Amino acid sequence: MARQIEDVYHRYKPDIILSTGDLLDRGIKDRKQVVRILSSLNPPLGKFGCTGNHEFISDIKYSEKFHRETGFTLLRNEVVNLKGISIAGVDDPLGVRLKRTNGKSELDVVKQMSALKYRILLKHQPRFETSNAFHLQLSGHTHGGQFFPFTLFTRLIFKYNLGKYFVQGSTIIVGAGTGTWGPYMRVGIPPEIIIIDLLPEKEAPK
Repeated sequence: MARQIEDVYHRYKPDIILSTGDLLDRGIKDRKQVVRILSSLNPPLGKFGCTGNHEFISDIKYSEKFHRETGFTLLRNEVVNLKGISIAGVDDPLGVRLKRTNGKSELDVVKQMSALKYRILLKHQPRFETSNAFHLQLSGHTHGGQFFPFTLFTRLIFKYNLGKYFVQGSTIIVGAGTGTWGPYMRVGIPPEIIIIDLLPEKEAPK
C-alpha cells in the first residue's frame, strides 16, 4: 500500500493527499517502513484524512499517533480551509457507537465549511446525508467488495458502492482502496489510487 502511494506521488506530484479512512490496521506489516514512506511524501498543501472504522478498531489513540507520525492531519469532525478549498472530515459511525467521538453531527461539521471555497467532505462510509452542503464527497469502506460474492453484498448494502455518482448537486467518489479486508485477495476489483484535477470553472472542460 505505502509503496503504491509513493510511486503515484512521484509520478503525478499532487498538491494534496487525502485519505478517506482505514489508513492503518493494528496488524499492519512493516509499520516502521510504512511510516517512513508516508512521512516522506510532502505535497505543498499537506496531507489530510478522516477516521474509518479501523481507526477505532485499532484504538483511536494509537491511530492518532500513527497519523501524526506519517504527517497526516486527522480531521475528526473538523474543517480546514486552504487556498481555494475547504475540507471537512467526519468520524466513522463506529466512533459514535463506541462513544469515542465529540458528538458533532455531519451537518454541524459541514456548516463550518467556507461558502466561498470548493468544499470537499472526507467520509469513510459512502452514505449521502447533507444535500447541497459540499461539492465533492470522497469515501471508501466498501473496497468494491474485493471478490465475488462480496461484490454483490456491498452493492446491496451501499447504494453508492464504487465509482462516481452525481447526487443532488454534489459528486460522490467511492474508491476501491489500496489494501484489503479479510482475505488478502482481490478478483476483478484492483487496488485503486484516485487522481483528481480541480480546475477553475473557466478552465474546466465542457
